[in-house]
Amino acid sequence: MNIILLILISVAAWYLIFLAVKSRRAKPFPCAYCLATVATWIVGLALTAVNVIHAPLLLAILMGQSSLGFFFKLKERAPRTLSVIQLPYFFTATLLTFAVLNGWSADLVAPSILTFATWPIALLVLAYQSHPTTRRLVDRLVACCKQL
Repeated sequence: MNIILLILISVAAWYLIFLAVKSRRAKPFPCAYCLATVATWIVGLALTAVNVIHAPLLLAILMGQSSLGFFFKLKERAPRTLSVIQLPYFFTATLLTFAVLNGWSADLVAPSILTFATWPIALLVLAYQSHPTTRRLVDRLVACCKQL
């Protein structure tokens, strides 16, 4: 069977399952599409590990969708000043996705150093956001994504 068709059928099946579960719950339930995407790439990783399928590009796309969806869910619930951690979050999500799909190698040392270096910088900016100079930087970072 065509691997992309199999992946799309998997997302659709999981979506319908999670939609049915969501409709029966009174409490808030995560996005059915988000859960379907995560379930599909988790099953895809498991099937890849036992050599049933080989679709790293499709898994990467699904994992990227999940990391972006998670980011927007956090952004929706978090204070606007947390926008300063956007770059470290994306670096971390990208690095982790790459490492999960390709395994750890020496090629990831430099990107890891860069990624981990962005966190303390962002956290310092966040900690000192009341300082006028830092406040302007935070305001620019927040405004950056609102102009879309």
